[in-house]
Amino acid sequence: MTINQMMRKRRKELGMTTTELAAKCKAHYVTIAHLENGTNPPALWLFGRLVDVLGLDPAEAVAAINRDAAPAKRKERDDA
Repeated sequence: MTINQMMRKRRKELGMTTTELAAKCKAHYVTIAHLENGTNPPALWLFGRLVDVLGLDPAEAVAAINRDAAPAKRKERDDA
């Protein structure tokens, strides 16, 4: 599961809208929407807030980010 899928799933389990999650994380709702759509990875400051607010396991969340980045890293090595 990607970090954006993990975030969206947990937010919905908690019955929160993107606007409510954004308010609890002190972020703009468009930022949350972009994260959930996979447009942008979370910034470090926001990652910590998301983990806290959503009650995610930090290790699982970091592993999801690393899995998301792994194909891009392989492609960069292959293209070099």
